[in-house]
Amino acid sequence: MAWANKLRSRLDGILNYCQIKVKLGVVQADNENIKSAVGSATVCHENQIRRFPQSCIKLGHSRVLTTNQNMVLSPTGELLDTFRKGQMYSFCPVCDGANLKRIWVVNGYAIAKCSTCSLIFVQNQVTTEELSAHYAKDANEAYTDHVYEEANAECLNYYYLKLGNLIRSRFPQPGKLLDIGCSRGWFLDVMSGWECHGNEIVAPDALAARKHHGDRIVTGTFEDYPIRENYFDVITMQDVFDHMRDPMQALEKCHRMLRPGGLIVIKVHNISCLYAKLTGQNFYAVIPPSHLFYYDASTLDRVLSKSGFQVVGSKFIGHLLKISTIFFRLSRDNVNSLAYRIYRILSGTALGEFKVHKNLHDLITVLAEKPLSV
Repeated sequence: MAWANKLRSRLDGILNYCQIKVKLGVVQADNENIKSAVGSATVCHENQIRRFPQSCIKLGHSRVLTTNQNMVLSPTGELLDTFRKGQMYSFCPVCDGANLKRIWVVNGYAIAKCSTCSLIFVQNQVTTEELSAHYAKDANEAYTDHVYEEANAECLNYYYLKLGNLIRSRFPQPGKLLDIGCSRGWFLDVMSGWECHGNEIVAPDALAARKHHGDRIVTGTFEDYPIRENYFDVITMQDVFDHMRDPMQALEKCHRMLRPGGLIVIKVHNISCLYAKLTGQNFYAVIPPSHLFYYDASTLDRVLSKSGFQVVGSKFIGHLLKISTIFFRLSRDNVNSLAYRIYRILSGTALGEFKVHKNLHDLITVLAEKPLSV
């Protein structure tokens, strides 16, 4: 029968052109970088993919991995994603756990979950040079984050004023403040009376912040920021801690720079919120290499405690958003997405400028102290 011959031919193609290694029901790849690939997979050479794309598909599985270029194919032979070459974490960078489960591949980056501490993070070891090039590229291309511009000051200040009041409730007298990842200095601007310092990796944004705060704004990565022992009363990291390639090292540095009794404030996306659970890898904050770590209250408590801090509170502070900004965030850095096209259509219109209050518990603000007796 024709259908039987066709099926037999397809199976013969799979057996002849795909290298399948099965151990305990899990297919293992020859390439070290993809041994813990998502689910079961058929491993094929790149030239086999190009010559026999339909033959390099294992029936019953959703992905195909190749050993040469780390390609990922759909069951129909469509190229879904590509693993980036380079060093991969074999252990959790926070708890040193070795039981890592790769759960997603996004933008060519493998995202794993630690079975010991539940931290979700980009398994690729992204270099400082790669990050600097990534942010420089973003600054020069058409896809620009318009959220941190003058026209959006009202929405930005909605959160910043709430955070400022929260800090002032703990520190009635103004002190010394460092905002890591300060962008154009929006938060520093609302902290009148304080000695405000900032650190920003994007040079044009740092230059804009320096217009108001002078040489207290340092351009570059936080890794290169000069250490000032026991100097600051408050250090804030708003929408920046999940960008850091070595969070433990960053927290250790903050611990040294805070005076005893000082406060560290971290705001990140909450990977355990209902919205994130429903959308999975399509959660709007899953955008490597911009975001390298994905936290919740539990994992934040763990990393802060391990660094010598005592968590004193956490809050889900709402935000004020333009309708256009919602679609900008949903586009996830993809100018070809439907969400980005809608954003472009809405930009500058009355509907696009309409503001709404949003609190899906998708953003969490955690406060922790450096103990007095250190």
